[in-house]
Amino acid sequence: ITCLAKMDQNVVVIGKQLEKLLAEPSLNEERALDLLQALRGMKITVDGLKKSHIGKYVNTLRKGTSNDQVKSLAKKLISAWKKQLEAENSSEVARVKAKNAEGTPKGSPKVSAASAEIKSEPPGLPPLPSPKIQDEPSPFQPG
Repeated sequence: ITCLAKMDQNVVVIGKQLEKLLAEPSLNEERALDLLQALRGMKITVDGLKKSHIGKYVNTLRKGTSNDQVKSLAKKLISAWKKQLEAENSSEVARVKAKNAEGTPKGSPKVSAASAEIKSEPPGLPPLPSPKIQDEPSPFQPG
């Protein structure tokens, strides 16, 4: 098990502890603060955030407490995790764009398969004739 995988396991454990804490009739704010401080000191992967649902528990805790320290720390954690997710998502988008750009030679137009099918003639049929331009005046124009 790698160090990050071990950290993610710890996040799952803390998430379960928060879930139990939130299910109690009265919130033990001192215990909640201890758990949030433990989370603050951990490096959590995006995968760990998603699998553990820790953000959901921390946000529920933030909304359900009147303790300013708990609210403040929960808010800071959620904000940091959102930034981490946004950075991960933007790097993923950049990676996909770079991969797509590799497949298209520079200077070549990007044509989708659908538009290429519409523009091409069906196989075996001669091309359609070009419309002829008449030199005669139009009957609708005064002449």
